[in-house]
Amino acid sequence: MGPLPCVAEEAGILGLRMKRDPSSILPHHFFDTSLELRGLFSRLIGDTDPTRISIGPGVSYSVAIAAKNLPLSSDQNVVLTFGQFPS
Repeated sequence: MGPLPCVAEEAGILGLRMKRDPSSILPHHFFDTSLELRGLFSRLIGDTDPTRISIGPGVSYSVAIAAKNLPLSSDQNVVLTFGQFPS
């Protein structure tokens, strides 16, 4: 764990304030941010299709879902680093 950037703190506080009145949370609050994030990340990795980027609740879960959906044969493996942080 390390120090939290001020911009992250401000975003967290804003999110908590919005949750005080859930009726103010609209569908675009869920989708606009994730669409923007997918676009930025796809540009970062050189992919031109942001719909290929998945956002999941944790690394272990997301890797498990990806591995289940890959057409792997019995002689192929999904390799992870030693001591991965469990989610």
